[in-house]
Amino acid sequence: MKLKLKIGIVLAFLAVFAGVSGAATLSGAGTRETLIEQDFLDFLTIGADYQYQSRDVSASSQGKMRLKTQTIDGYIGVDPFKWLMIFATFGGSAAQVGDSGSYNDSKFKWSAGFDVNWWRLEITDPTFIEGELSLKTHLEFSMYNSGSGGEKIDWNETLAALLANYEVYTERKGALDKYPYSLAFFAGPALSWVDGNYYANRDSSRKVDFHEEHLFGIIGGADLYISHNLSVGAAGQ
Repeated sequence: MKLKLKIGIVLAFLAVFAGVSGAATLSGAGTRETLIEQDFLDFLTIGADYQYQSRDVSASSQGKMRLKTQTIDGYIGVDPFKWLMIFATFGGSAAQVGDSGSYNDSKFKWSAGFDVNWWRLEITDPTFIEGELSLKTHLEFSMYNSGSGGEKIDWNETLAALLANYEVYTERKGALDKYPYSLAFFAGPALSWVDGNYYANRDSSRKVDFHEEHLFGIIGGADLYISHNLSVGAAGQ
């Protein structure tokens, strides 16, 4: 996807003399020359993501319980190098602990992390699955909030994963004018550290801490690249 970014500086002055205000004259276009001009944003990736998680957690006073979460967020990533992506996400999360039967209200969620691409193999035959097989590591720290009052559930997660990726192109890797551009699948083993709290029986006077029951798990999902660096995806763990 070709994008053009222009950063301009507009200076406006408001003069006040003897208690009389004069209106400043602002031009929408002004000079079209800019301090910085960028023709391509190939280093930028943006998208939207849905995640579902179901896992056992160990509560401080109630033993093993089941934590289920759903998250929808926006994603922005920057590539300072071809093999490295630094990213951040912002969105909402809803959760339930135990057998409550329903998710609580969605609240704010954010995360930050990076991906390192270690290895890549181009596959050209057969042509209908032409694409790239790659291996990368993923490290992410997330903070989740959901519900309010006695239904409030807050937790943090640190996730480290080794992922195998296969990206199939609509035509070929260099065909940036094709929409959708590609479909990518990923899966692999993951280590996940969770630390959070909730209110037992929705009683705001009974705050219960919990942490992960199992450190090791599996993560997988898919991303549809609408264009070269614009995607929507879903993942589960």
